[in-house]
Order: sequence, then structure tokens, then C-alpha cells
Amino acid sequence: MARIYDNIESKFVNGLQNLITDVGIKRVDFCVGYFNLRGWNLVVNQIDQIPGDYVYENDKQEFRRCRLLIGMHQPDEDLVRRLYSNPQIPDAAYVQQCKLEIARDFKKQVHL
Repeated sequence: MARIYDNIESKFVNGLQNLITDVGIKRVDFCVGYFNLRGWNLVVNQIDQIPGDYVYENDKQEFRRCRLLIGMHQPDEDLVRRLYSNPQIPDAAYVQQCKLEIARDFKKQVHL
């Protein structure tokens, strides 16, 4: 079942841990916009406990416990212009603000 976690109102790691520990789960597939490898430590033990199952990849069956597709939503032109028009390196607060704007924009697109 598809679920959306925006890390603003609903946290991905909480949903992921709940999903992974559901009875009957054989494997999990995730599509995320961003992925920090440090976050893998939060779920690796649960992933290792999943029995796994076969999926078709490139016209052959492959055994998988987890597949993770990482993609990047393209922010709107105004945000990109603001980021690149400033000659100074942005501070952490500004970067966080931009990430939240991107996440909110993506959430709007998904709920249309």
C-alpha cells in the first residue's frame, strides 16, 4: 500500500519502522526524494529480519528484501533562482527553509 511521508507532519522513519514490522511483510520497496545514508542505521536491523521475496528486474527474477529508489523533485524556477543568485553560501537556516518549501510543494503536487 502506498503511503506518503513528508517529514513535516508525518515522519518517514516512524512509518517505515511500523511498515517493516507488520506481520506478513516479505519485502519493501521505497521511493524517496532524499536519502541520507546515516538514516539507514535506523531501519537496517528491521530490514535484515524481513524474509525477502522475488521480483522481476530486467526480465529475470531477483531475490530482494528491500528496494530503494532515490529521486529528486525539481523545485520551481523561483526557488532555484534565489538559491543561485546569492553570491554568498547559504546558512543552515536558509537551506532548511528551502527544503521545507520543496517538501510542501511536493506534498501539494501529490495531493492534487
